[in-house]
Amino acid sequence: MQNETVHKFEFDDHGIASLDIPADARVVHVAEQDGHARLWIRLKALAPRVPRRFMMIGTGWSNVQPHWPHVGSIMLQGGAIVFHIFEETDDAK
Repeated sequence: MQNETVHKFEFDDHGIASLDIPADARVVHVAEQDGHARLWIRLKALAPRVPRRFMMIGTGWSNVQPHWPHVGSIMLQGGAIVFHIFEETDDAK
């Protein structure tokens, strides 16, 4: 049985985190650190990797697809801006 570890990931300047991580990796936390949004993901380091994409979407934005799972929300600039983190998937369940 392979141990799991938690790794920190960043979003790019467009609020997207395109990652190669295991399919069963799980987001355990989203938060601001040093003024930037971060994702902490629990994963098996030696597991096969697949491309996964996470997006920051602001409150009131209308581009959320109904089948994208919500993985967390984050407040930036002292709570003045709130983003919701969704994993972009192709599965329209």
